[in-house]
Amino acid sequence: MALAPSRYELLDRIAVGGMAEVFRAKALGAHGFEKTLAIKKIIPELAKDPEFEERFIVEAKLAVGLSHANVVQVMDFGRFAGTLFIAMELVDGLDLAALLKFYRDKKQRIPIPAAFHISTEMIRGLSFAHSHDVVHRDVSPSNVLLSKAGEVKIADFGIATAMHKELSSDAGRVMGKWRYMSPEQTQAASLTEASDIFSAAVVIFEVFSGRKLFPGTSSDDIASNIHSMPIPKLSEICEGIPVAVDDVLAQMFERDPAKRVITGPEVMRGLVEASYTSTIVATALDVEEAVREACESIDLKSDEKSENTPGGAFDEMIRAQLAGAGSETDIARKTAVSSEDVGLANTQLQPLSDVDAGTMIKAGVDAGGVTIWKLERETVAATPQSIRGNTSEQSAVSAPEFGVVGGQPGQESRYFEAKTVHKSMRRGVLYSLVIFGGLAAVLVFFALRTPSYEQANAALVADASPPPVPTLVQAQLRVESTPPGATVVINGHRQRDVTPLSVQREVGSELQVKLFLLGYEDHETTTTLAQDAENLIAVELVAFQAGLAVITKPPGAEVWLDGALLGTTPLEKRDLRPGPDRSLQLKRKDYKTIALQVSLVRDSVFEVRETLKNSLRYGYINISIPNGWAEVYENGKRKPYQQSGRYRMSVGVHRLQLINPPSGKKKTVRVEVFENRVETYKFRFDL
Repeated sequence: MALAPSRYELLDRIAVGGMAEVFRAKALGAHGFEKTLAIKKIIPELAKDPEFEERFIVEAKLAVGLSHANVVQVMDFGRFAGTLFIAMELVDGLDLAALLKFYRDKKQRIPIPAAFHISTEMIRGLSFAHSHDVVHRDVSPSNVLLSKAGEVKIADFGIATAMHKELSSDAGRVMGKWRYMSPEQTQAASLTEASDIFSAAVVIFEVFSGRKLFPGTSSDDIASNIHSMPIPKLSEICEGIPVAVDDVLAQMFERDPAKRVITGPEVMRGLVEASYTSTIVATALDVEEAVREACESIDLKSDEKSENTPGGAFDEMIRAQLAGAGSETDIARKTAVSSEDVGLANTQLQPLSDVDAGTMIKAGVDAGGVTIWKLERETVAATPQSIRGNTSEQSAVSAPEFGVVGGQPGQESRYFEAKTVHKSMRRGVLYSLVIFGGLAAVLVFFALRTPSYEQANAALVADASPPPVPTLVQAQLRVESTPPGATVVINGHRQRDVTPLSVQREVGSELQVKLFLLGYEDHETTTTLAQDAENLIAVELVAFQAGLAVITKPPGAEVWLDGALLGTTPLEKRDLRPGPDRSLQLKRKDYKTIALQVSLVRDSVFEVRETLKNSLRYGYINISIPNGWAEVYENGKRKPYQQSGRYRMSVGVHRLQLINPPSGKKKTVRVEVFENRVETYKFRFDL
């Protein structure tokens, strides 16, 4: 059931950073309903950016719909104290970064069963988000929360997406944690779910090994390693890790995002199979045991440092994580896209005393449909340093937003109002003199340069006219392949559906289309969409081919590959599908069948030479004709006569034809042959 509180009671502020402050709060509803949760409020500087606010609202609405066991649930969002906030579940535990640090301090690694479960559940949460068209963009240990019950939850969905505004103004802006970025993210490229897959691989490597994958003391060093450093194999550097884990990570670490086609479900399946085949039982109990041990250690240290801290050890743990985040904060870096240095601010802690506890109540809805919340009892807002400047005076909350600050209505509020008015008058006189002098200088300048006031005014009006907004015309692109089922990547973005598929794109845009299908050569083409034409890309994919040569002694054996008859020996085929562990059978009548497993490699011929073994058992018969003699035939073929009147024949029943040459008489008889025995049969001719 969806959470619908009528008010939030702010208990205390857990921490504050460069972009948001976090409160511990209670959601209060009807009939005594209470639920402890966390409220993250965006700082006012970011809230003043209309583009950021619009994107945040869109992404927050999307995040509210991400309801999954492996995703931190966003329960509500609205506007409070002139800025936006979100309410989300409070996970009782710690984040993966803290758990990794706990084990590193002990000079140990996270137990392998717990590492398997953390990795699998993290991918499960990401896969759910990807299925809802949400790209996290900041997959890192600090955004993976672990509860004391062994739960694994991905945090900050939608917010990381909203803060990475893919606009022209963001050209060259790299945002995120450098050591966990994908190659395309370090280049400020547009990101897809494939970027999350690469970042998740970096986290999984660290979970199993206990060490960070990409070294470097600067962002340039780290980015260079991300693009070119050989990735070590976990099974070679850490004892007890199955080789199958390396096979999964190798696909996730593909540097080219267009070829990084492995999906979340495929990663989960690979990790589960790796644990099962290695008889490693990985459950939430393993994570629970590791988290509880770490939490107990952190709680003990927190009690020793600050026993009277509001919020207890949980607050201390979060503050420690925020303070220690400086080593992994975003670093300003120049890229090939732009020469502008960009990055995010380091996290800075603010005193808890800046915030008084209070109760937020619903106060209406704004024009964008966002619920507005206000404090039930008044408090002084903790104004950011960037707004306060160098003055030591605290700004009071504006009366229209919060009412009075203290005392009786109409008294203390009038004091703040008068103080604000006097300041405004002094500033207004000063600003007016400056502006008046500036305008006078501008008028004199233009009067000397232009022939008349009317012409100058016309030019200014013309320059102020907004440019016409081009109308985007879209057309349909149809992509087909033979055989169907190929993965399609358009301008670096992997499409959700496989061929055949249709997509809408802007007319006149140049599209780079790549197709990938297992067992077939990659295909790449470029096309420009036309408005009044059939935009069709039909590709016949070229299958990888391998060869097989089979020679048997004696020849004439049937060659069966994966249940299909290829021909008889001697045989050579060069148009077969490559693949490991193909089933090969050689069959010939009266000979034992030979079964083999062969691996057919692309652009090579696999050769098989075998000697067939007879599968028949033999016995002997002796044919006696008292009144003459006869030649013996079976199936029209004369049987060779052996010494002592015996004929060697296979075990079983045979129909023979006896012919007496002198008379031409013929006789058909039935005989039975037994293994390692001699049977005598007597026949007479009517001469």
